[in-house]
Amino acid sequence: MFFFFKFKEPFIRKFSITGLYGYKNIEMTFDDPVKILVGENGSGKTTILNCLYYTLKQKFDSLSKIRFSRIKIEFNHEKFLEFGKEEIEAIVEREKDFQNTPFYRSISQQLTPKDIAELQRIIYSGKSELEQTKLIVSYIRKLGFNFKSPSFYIYNNVKRLVHEYMAISLEHRLEILDDVLKSDIFYYPTYRRIESALVNFQEISKKLSEINPFIEKIDLSKLFNSDGIQFGMDDVKKRIDNVTDVIYQTTMDGFSSIMGDMLSQLSKTIKSDEIKYNFDKKLIQIILDRLNDKIKPADKESIMAYATSGKLNNPNLNFLIAKLVSLYEEQKQYDKAIKCFRDTCNHYLNDKKFVYNESSIDLYVESHFNNERLDLECLSSGEKQIVSLFAKLYLEIDKSFIMLLDEPELSLSVTWQERLMPDIVHSNKCDFLLAVTHSPFIFNNELEECAQSLSDFIK
Repeated sequence: MFFFFKFKEPFIRKFSITGLYGYKNIEMTFDDPVKILVGENGSGKTTILNCLYYTLKQKFDSLSKIRFSRIKIEFNHEKFLEFGKEEIEAIVEREKDFQNTPFYRSISQQLTPKDIAELQRIIYSGKSELEQTKLIVSYIRKLGFNFKSPSFYIYNNVKRLVHEYMAISLEHRLEILDDVLKSDIFYYPTYRRIESALVNFQEISKKLSEINPFIEKIDLSKLFNSDGIQFGMDDVKKRIDNVTDVIYQTTMDGFSSIMGDMLSQLSKTIKSDEIKYNFDKKLIQIILDRLNDKIKPADKESIMAYATSGKLNNPNLNFLIAKLVSLYEEQKQYDKAIKCFRDTCNHYLNDKKFVYNESSIDLYVESHFNNERLDLECLSSGEKQIVSLFAKLYLEIDKSFIMLLDEPELSLSVTWQERLMPDIVHSNKCDFLLAVTHSPFIFNNELEECAQSLSDFIK
């Protein structure tokens, strides 16, 4: 399976960071769509991963807090994105509606790209603000602008103007991301799941406010919605409910449609030998069970008895059963996703397992000891990590992912670490994978050749 994946073309060919921390240059090349970056704690591997993630997701507030000079990503088909730290700062500091100010309207149309470049050079020259102010005022006056305003006003507005142009320029270049990003980005940070569901958030917020009245609610909201951090297992429960609800609803809607077709069918005459039928007993039983009380129990028994009798000589019943089978086939991608999720997770669970009852469309965890149904919150920390990861992979049916994993080994046993990366690749839901780790067990498997030391990429 991996060999097939290996020949997929990586959507990123090269990722470069100049001046990371002020002294490191990073240049990573991608020949395959899987790379496992190995480095000790403190080596900067998480920062490198975050630089890529913040860029692809355009999270510039976060990116602006990292020290670097330039970032460049080279994509397939000779497409690339390159920008400097100052451009990120320009976007972050950009002022809303600045283009509607009198200063912008009076000067922007008369400045050439060369003028903007010179003003930008002055602002980022490293000179003191006083020296920059003198140079900018002098340059502006040479261009014929005679503002009757204090020098600091001219300097501040020219700086805002330059930031506006820099932000606009970068925004145009960022449009390339719409072309190259065909998959969802799955970011798996180091701190990714808080054990408690924190259902009493309002009470916690109230108590914190009593302790420190200067803490604003919006600050707490941002804390509880940090990137990639989940509280409890509600996100997993929601994904399970979403998929099972789709199966249930399409079953009900499909049956209503079948009943409408039956009315049309009754007006036609079909010879019993026109179509050859061979019905799967188990499959028909699942569909009939899913219909609950839409069909009376006695009628279900009659349909099952007929379908397995070997004497399929009733054209109307044949039509009905064939339609029910077709309805099941339409739902197959959802059933398959649930089964793949179940089977993959069960490789990691020891004293419990996921059970999928196709007839009742019910997916749940069951104890091996007494067959008791368990809540997802009963899972261990490592089990929660595994279940949440594969729930996102498998149960977001129509999505494929660009996976960025930060120390995926956390809370996992050695055996689980060795399984994890191959299981992700074998899901066929991952188009690109970059993982950073310091555990040798993460790549102690068929992906060993994809592992490289971070030091190999430091120039």
